[in-house]
Amino acid sequence: MREIIGLLLSAALAVLFCVMGLPLYFRKVKRNYFYGYRVSQYAMLDDDIWYAVNRQGGKHLIIIGGLLALNAFFAALFIGKIKAQGMILYIDLVITVGGVAYSVIKGLLLNNHLAREKGLKNHIHPKNIYKLNP
Repeated sequence: MREIIGLLLSAALAVLFCVMGLPLYFRKVKRNYFYGYRVSQYAMLDDDIWYAVNRQGGKHLIIIGGLLALNAFFAALFIGKIKAQGMILYIDLVITVGGVAYSVIKGLLLNNHLAREKGLKNHIHPKNIYKLNP
């Protein structure tokens, strides 16, 4: 098992990130409190902000999944080499954490930009946000 752990984890994470990202990218996820990029309270106020931020986030998740799939391909070249599989796991960690951090930061920036553009950012106090949701 140790001889292919990098391959298995890379492939599983690639599938997971792509499966999570595709519905977001294609705008199939309505505003909710369970699934989606809720990086700021303003995404829950406006459908345009919600879909724009989630489309961008979904694209990032698909890209992360693609990088992890590429990493799985390289892991397949090193089946049986435990040290190489360990390095693949480290690369998976860097891709996952770095990619998600980048995506959240970009989502927050887009969210705030769109909220300012729509006039939501300066007029709504965050404590009152739940009173506005349907």
